[in-house]
Amino acid sequence: MKVYVISTFLEPENLLECARIAEAEGYYGCTVADHVMYPKNMLSKYPYVGDWGPEAPFPDTLVTMAAMGVATSTLKLISAIYLLPARSPVIVAKAVATAAILTGYRIEFGVGVGWMEEEHDYTGQDFRTRGRRMNEIIELLREIWSGEYVDHHGEFFDYEPFVVPPAPKGPIPIWGGGEAPAALRRAAHLDGFIGSNYYPLDLALERVEQIQAMRRAEGTSGREDFGILMGLDHSPTIEDCKRLEEVGVTAVWASPWSEGPSMSDPGIDAVRDSLRRYADDVVRKV
Repeated sequence: MKVYVISTFLEPENLLECARIAEAEGYYGCTVADHVMYPKNMLSKYPYVGDWGPEAPFPDTLVTMAAMGVATSTLKLISAIYLLPARSPVIVAKAVATAAILTGYRIEFGVGVGWMEEEHDYTGQDFRTRGRRMNEIIELLREIWSGEYVDHHGEFFDYEPFVVPPAPKGPIPIWGGGEAPAALRRAAHLDGFIGSNYYPLDLALERVEQIQAMRRAEGTSGREDFGILMGLDHSPTIEDCKRLEEVGVTAVWASPWSEGPSMSDPGIDAVRDSLRRYADDVVRKV
């Protein structure tokens, strides 16, 4: 079982050291969350466990992943989850490709449609069409990353031939997240699924069955390299990892300095101590 460290809500000044510690202690990777802004008068309702406010640090996802990658040598970095339809596909393609190149292709690009309407408003994107636009953006990313001239005429994007250097020379896996049937269907055709919530174990197992059922329905279940990353409402135990592995989960995440979602950064010393302790207790044994 691969174990990622959740970097969400750690202060930006602590992220690079957290990545170095995680790599030294044998963790597989770090997750990096994404939000662009926080409206003063927010009408959108947060649909997941926990909460966050304007004081929560959300450094730019791709800049952070590139920096954490350069600060390490083997650690994987996965966006969990990048709000893809809130951005221009051409700008995203260039930024992700650059981050992948600079980190030796240790970037895993986890994407979702997002839940905050205001976030799309402030980035000039249509919230109501975000699902269909994301499907087209994913198609565009793969075309752009080929390094060939792209001649694209779709429902939302219409481009005469163009190319975006630098073209990646290695793989950039795209993972899908979300809980709606459309999100599960989309993820079934990608490189992996991210269950980016703080699930009780029973609900995590239910969500895994849903994505596996969708893969069977979509005819993609034969792909053996499909990844499933699941988050629990606690740092997974050895027994949790075994149970999840039995149903096809390939990775879990952990923030052993807290149980469940926490907006509090305990300080780098506490992060270091908890990562070392959890590595001894779980990471090296799964």
